[in-house]
Amino acid sequence: MGIISIFLMLVAITLFSVCVIFIFSAFGHGLIAFRMSRQRTGPDAATLRFLGINLCEPLVTSLFNILFLVLLISHLSDLSWEASIFSTRFVLLLPMAVLLLPALGWLRPTVPIYRNLNGRIFALGVARTGITFLILSGPLTLNVWLLLLLPFVFLGGVWLLGYSNQWGRQLLHGRLLRPYAPQTPLAVSSNSSTLPAPQLLVQSTQPAVFPRLPALSAPLLCPLCHTPTTLEEADCSGCGLVFRSRVPEALQSPARYTALRPLGTGGMSSVYLAHDQTEDQFCVIKTLVSVDAQRDADWSREAAVCLRREAELLGQVEHPRIARLLDRVSTDQGEFLVLEYIAGRTLEQHLTRIGPNGVVIPGAALPLEEALAYAASVAATLDYLATLPQPLLHLDIKPANLILPPDQNEPILVDFGGAMLWQQTGATTRLAGYGTPGYAAPEQYQGQASPQSDVDGLGATLYHLLTDDDPTAHPLDFPALAILPPDIATLLASALEHDPAARPTAAGLRAGLMHQYPSGTR
Repeated sequence: MGIISIFLMLVAITLFSVCVIFIFSAFGHGLIAFRMSRQRTGPDAATLRFLGINLCEPLVTSLFNILFLVLLISHLSDLSWEASIFSTRFVLLLPMAVLLLPALGWLRPTVPIYRNLNGRIFALGVARTGITFLILSGPLTLNVWLLLLLPFVFLGGVWLLGYSNQWGRQLLHGRLLRPYAPQTPLAVSSNSSTLPAPQLLVQSTQPAVFPRLPALSAPLLCPLCHTPTTLEEADCSGCGLVFRSRVPEALQSPARYTALRPLGTGGMSSVYLAHDQTEDQFCVIKTLVSVDAQRDADWSREAAVCLRREAELLGQVEHPRIARLLDRVSTDQGEFLVLEYIAGRTLEQHLTRIGPNGVVIPGAALPLEEALAYAASVAATLDYLATLPQPLLHLDIKPANLILPPDQNEPILVDFGGAMLWQQTGATTRLAGYGTPGYAAPEQYQGQASPQSDVDGLGATLYHLLTDDDPTAHPLDFPALAILPPDIATLLASALEHDPAARPTAAGLRAGLMHQYPSGTR
């Protein structure tokens, strides 16, 4: 009998210690939620505050009830037993009243994903309060059935407390608080606050009407854990990230377009998957990164000029392998572009790359003929841009800007944020920025560019696809050329010549690819 008593005492002490650990751990996470809610706005901040209340509640309730019981015992002689029980139960309901506030309209969001999260937080709080009420009601009322069930209720309470703590921690670090990490290298831009005004052939923001074969839906990768998700999913099944929590407040509820999740970010802009409520279709919203964070006035003016220039340039481009401009919207908080959504993965996502938090995501070089087919298709697109009445320079050709739709072998070129019109004066165009190091042509580092600059960028891209050797790690140096077949190495070396005049044109590069491997290119 003595051994059993000691065993039960050890179990009770262990469970009590675990409860104390859970309670203080939850309180710490609750403080984190309150602190981070100050840096957020809208339903994201409201959900964080409600989560903070829920996580801090066990410790506050415990301290409050201990104090109340001490006061109750000290005045027990002045109260009847029935009055003491009634008072204790009444006090136990006070923390639950705080959790009922959302039902009265406080912190109740209209966005479904946040409403569901708040409902789950509320349910966990009510369940904890109910179990605590049962645990204390048995000894207070001397109810035999409650006393017999007390060990099981207590174990359930310990489990529920641990689950609430773990789920709240996952919600904080997986869904609501972890910063969005861009999946693509940042493009380098100039610090200059002035840009040359673009000379345009057509001033139009109407959507370019060009037939495109419908693409099959392709999964999107979660920006935190890279779990494939569908377009319709509101959160990640892998890490629980709420995608809309990474959308700036300015894009939460425009009149027509609803931003759903971030897709990527660059030097000056961010892109978001959105839903066009009028056309009932997915699209892409592109806006300045200053929507997410405050930038200085000069930077904002320069970035706004780039965004307007991109809209004006895309307004005069019609090509099946260039993402179309659908709309241009101005709001009180700035301008944003609405672009065609291209289903599929970027070519960069096939290669080894650095993911969120510096984690290396493994990839591999593409098969030779597959990579050559992609390069030949992009070369044809660049030839189209170079032969416009006033040639257009993309100036940021790289795997991250080439999306491959499902069941197609012709990549779609995106991100014209750094594009410029070529003046065709026989000299190169002056630039305010030089694109992405590693893919940018040598003359771009000097602030100059021509159609041959995009040929160099395509050469660096093809080098990356064939070798899985990232040129951003060693700009203007391509050591793995030696491992490629001699004819392909020679062709790539000509595209990567430091002298722009020594490089082939886009049409010449495509012809060279088709001559070397006609079965692998189109």
